[in-house]
Amino acid sequence: MMSGNAYSQQVALLDSGIDPTRGFNVVSGFNYITNTDDTSDVSTREEEGHGTVSARVISEAFSGEIVPFVITDGSLDRSNFEAVRGARDSALSDILGRNDVRVVGISWGTIGVVGASAPLISDLSAANKVIAIVAGNDTSAQPNTLASSSFNLSGVIIVGGTDGEGVLLPESNRAGTTANKYVGAIGLPSSDATIGGSSWAASRIAGIAGAVLLQNPDLTAAEVVNVILDSAEDRGEAGVDSEYGRGVILSAAQVLNNVMGPVTVPTTPTTPTTPVTSSGGGGGGGAGLLLGGALVGALLLLKKPAAKLEKTLVLDSYGRTFQLDLGKQIAVNDGALHLNQFFSSLDRKFVSNGFVIPKLSTEVAFAAIGEADDRLDMIEYFAMPGDVVMENERADFSMAMVSKLTSQIGFTAGYRVNANQE
Repeated sequence: MMSGNAYSQQVALLDSGIDPTRGFNVVSGFNYITNTDDTSDVSTREEEGHGTVSARVISEAFSGEIVPFVITDGSLDRSNFEAVRGARDSALSDILGRNDVRVVGISWGTIGVVGASAPLISDLSAANKVIAIVAGNDTSAQPNTLASSSFNLSGVIIVGGTDGEGVLLPESNRAGTTANKYVGAIGLPSSDATIGGSSWAASRIAGIAGAVLLQNPDLTAAEVVNVILDSAEDRGEAGVDSEYGRGVILSAAQVLNNVMGPVTVPTTPTTPTTPVTSSGGGGGGGAGLLLGGALVGALLLLKKPAAKLEKTLVLDSYGRTFQLDLGKQIAVNDGALHLNQFFSSLDRKFVSNGFVIPKLSTEVAFAAIGEADDRLDMIEYFAMPGDVVMENERADFSMAMVSKLTSQIGFTAGYRVNANQE
């Protein structure tokens, strides 16, 4: 994987420039129309220029540096496509030589930019850069030529524009044959706007991609794209479809707070990038919790439903650090607990085998109800490798546990609990 400083990650923006008075975190780029260093916005929107809006929506999620590349004179005139295409290719070549640029947002969607393939996209893909490409605004069932010719490259993501509710805008091109790498995002310039397009949707996804890299700079471009796609909320036909592709992203939090399992507890000090109490997002991610038998026992013996375990730092499967409050994941029950009751007490019923507590040595003694049913034994199901499990069946006994831990959480016989509480 490529390693980098979390504070030097950059997003390159191929658009009409950025208003330098707006105070965005902009560093030196280039104007390939005038061949100068002046990257001021050249578009003529009434309030904010096109590229300035793109920079603003990138900044909603991304706190790093934005590198502007001006590839248009601001005109929508189709007759200047050759100059625009030359500027596009020059900018892509420039970006290829910039190691700090990890994400490329192609958000200016005129024919000169998106009307033909760009061989350098393949080179940028090989250089481990994320490339967010505007799907286009031609009311077409298929994205533009640039998107359609590039979607199968590693690190490329195609973006359509939606309204604030996640409904694709009428003018936005649909997923078509790029469905597996296509996602919709809000394409409106502001919450009260009614007119927009896929350009600002692509900018939003570029910003989110940059923010994912701030969570873990060692992620590959393909992994960043997978995090985004797997966080998408399914729309249209169930699963991947030719209209919505993988679904829609309605906020940065949907991706950045989506703890994607299995999760592990880090063995070295780690600072959380995102404190959450449960996984966000609406996609195919979501971290499962497989708790060691001793931890389950601690929760049962605690006997105080309002008590919480101390917040725990975990790494998701993409190495992103989160802070989870296990007390909010599991409800403590004061009475006799059957297996079905235990699962009912879980906020999350999805279980994975990826939750590991390092250096945990556990002895568990318990008695299980001797009923003739198909319930699995809870302790054996939740026990971790190395747990010593002793069983004693009594038909009239619900459940009891005694455990000894050599880790953060400890309790002894007599039901005295030493777990940290809030």
